[in-house]
Amino acid sequence: MSASIAAARCSAPPASMLMTTSRSPMMPSVSQALKMIGYAIAARHQRFPEETPYNYRPHLQSGERYRWDEAARAAVQGYTRNDLVI
Repeated sequence: MSASIAAARCSAPPASMLMTTSRSPMMPSVSQALKMIGYAIAARHQRFPEETPYNYRPHLQSGERYRWDEAARAAVQGYTRNDLVI
């Protein structure tokens, strides 16, 4: 293997490929992602009422309650369009 190929494999990525700390306005925030967890738990409990719903600690600690209804359905509409998958 040539020295230039070995150096290329071991070198740091160019600055243009490094992630920055600023978040794109199109990317969902952590709080938006946490809301999706609440809606998912509420939707599952609505679909399977005989099951004990999962108690997600951050929601319990903050006192947040989520309900799966038409307003929640509208809130999650298109949420995954902004996800970044690597």
